[in-house]
Amino acid sequence: MTHLLVDVEVTSPKFWVIPLSSSQIEKYNFIKEKRREGFFYYQISDMMNESEFTPQRSDKFTPQQVWGIEFKMEKRLKRLNKIENPKISSIGIVVKKSQ
Repeated sequence: MTHLLVDVEVTSPKFWVIPLSSSQIEKYNFIKEKRREGFFYYQISDMMNESEFTPQRSDKFTPQQVWGIEFKMEKRLKRLNKIENPKISSIGIVVKKSQ
């Protein structure tokens, strides 16, 4: 009997993904919508400070925080959409004589 042995390495960023909160998703969608409408980060931070949104670690949103939220989410989406090809690390054949 003959067997084919193949070692395949599969890597994917989707094996372990920390879920986003609904608040994070809403902030990102709000920022993207306002950017598409042509607003600048300082204008969006003012809008967010006047709305129901609250920042996680400070009292109010700054233009830098708004940019960071957008940048980090874009980076996350790009990483999650990246597809890696499987890597074959070894191939072998095992031949056993039947008795």
